[in-house]
Amino acid sequence: MSPLTSIIIPCHNSARYFPGLAAALGPVLAAQPERFEAIIVDDGSSDNTGQLALSLIPSAKVVRLDDRGLAAARNAGAAVAKGEFLQFLDPDDTIEPGKLELQASCASVAGADVVYSDWRMVVVRGEVVKREVHAPAQAPCEMIEALLGGWWVPTHCYLFRRSAYAEIGGSDETITVWEDFDLFLRFALAGRRHVYTPGIFCDYYRYLDVTSLARRDPAANGRNRARILFKALETLEHSGGLTLSRRKAAARAFFAVLRTSGISDPQWLGQISAQIRQLDPAFQPLGNPGYRVAARLLGLINAERLAMFFRGEG
Repeated sequence: MSPLTSIIIPCHNSARYFPGLAAALGPVLAAQPERFEAIIVDDGSSDNTGQLALSLIPSAKVVRLDDRGLAAARNAGAAVAKGEFLQFLDPDDTIEPGKLELQASCASVAGADVVYSDWRMVVVRGEVVKREVHAPAQAPCEMIEALLGGWWVPTHCYLFRRSAYAEIGGSDETITVWEDFDLFLRFALAGRRHVYTPGIFCDYYRYLDVTSLARRDPAANGRNRARILFKALETLEHSGGLTLSRRKAAARAFFAVLRTSGISDPQWLGQISAQIRQLDPAFQPLGNPGYRVAARLLGLINAERLAMFFRGEG
């Protein structure tokens, strides 16, 4: 008999998205109902998310939390899931029919704990919806190096084996931004087998009229990402797995933190800059030649301060 897959939908004040989600998910659930279960985790919504979701997806289980965050909502869904595999799906994103069957079959044949496929960005500005063409999402190198270096696919592109999710401790509920990155990296650090299956099965929606948490608070965004990177480096150092290529990838990741966090704390910036140089003493930023010259002459921190000034952020 084919394995059961649990589709976990964490939501918070997400009523606006459920009509579209139900329309897209309905064919997936109806195709083979014995193979799929839907679990809606209503994380402290103040609108009618839970009631609307259940009216549109009546076969779903509903779990209610008191606004504990995305990681906690995913863990709560996984805790009541019965499926061999977990499909996490945010209410503003969609998956295509055939994704779950293909990925579950691939995982079973290959003995994989994580299967992922291609995706495309859908940009929404008001009433204008633009679907972009996306290149194949296969990791360009081994998984840990790829993730450290900035490779990323949305969470709903993945299918996770439920037992493996539990064994690595699920999602870290103390992380409020970049919790997906932390989860993916911990799967890789634990040596869990990843398999790529080609095919665009996911639409990732970016609503330009909605400000994400990462964009609302770039400082928290930067600190969370740095924390995850430091934790990963500690694991790799203890295991002897911090190879040269991984060191260089991590240096690039810390530089991205330096550039995007908007943090003015000199001590914290000094820690990040020192970590970059420790990982890759010959590190040079890519991109704008003027920035590269400034980094070489003034150092990374002063080069970024100068760049922030010219961007009107300083």
